[in-house]
Amino acid sequence: MMKTSPDIRYESEGATLTSAAEFFFPLGIIARKQNHAAALAAGRAVIAQIESEAAGLKIGTFRVLAGKIRFEYEQDQKNCVTIDLGVSLVLNSEAGASFWTRAEAISRTLDLIQKFVDQSKQGKDLIVYTNQARDQAEAKGGAN
Repeated sequence: MMKTSPDIRYESEGATLTSAAEFFFPLGIIARKQNHAAALAAGRAVIAQIESEAAGLKIGTFRVLAGKIRFEYEQDQKNCVTIDLGVSLVLNSEAGASFWTRAEAISRTLDLIQKFVDQSKQGKDLIVYTNQARDQAEAKGGAN
């Protein structure tokens, strides 16, 4: 039986967790549409939906930090356009919040993101993916 490497979504020392002011949750959205404008609109709509639902969690203030954008014209795929958007959903944590309050906020945010990842697996024209989240100290340190 082949062992796969773990899919770690967040890891931090307790002291770092309780002192970090922000947590960065990377998101990628790939949308395939008939033209560039439609691909961009589809990607932006997913990001707006995630941001809206995150605000509804009422666990802190969220903002979206733009990371990358790539348009690809696919002649082999019925002349369609694919957009790949990379953003971070950033959670500003309440100053002085306990370890458990912050851990709960992170777990609820990860669950929300996973919901969108799982939903995107059901279609072929929209994919949502994520990588390991990090806290403020790690993000400023240049982690990828």
